Amino acid sequence: MMNLPIYFLVRTKKELELTISPLTFVNTNYILSKLKSAKEARVILRKFKMLVELLRLDDKNTELALNVENFPNFEDGLQLFCYRKSNRNHYHT
Repeated sequence: MMNLPIYFLVRTKKELELTISPLTFVNTNYILSKLKSAKEARVILRKFKMLVELLRLDDKNTELALNVENFPNFEDGLQLFCYRKSNRNHYHT
């Protein structure tokens, strides 16, 4: 895992971009809400949001994910189509 101060330097210089689907952000909120108070969870999410850019989830991505039958599950499909539409170089789930 990358050292966070180094990550901030790399991110500030625009050498690295981390993007996530909105689902990842929502799932993170759900997990945090089980472990922390609502206030603490928001503080953590605000910091997390400074590190990442959320990809766009729209009607087209949702339709595509709903209609791909060879995908393991709907959530993976949503993430894949968010990524494809973003024209990013790498995709990890």
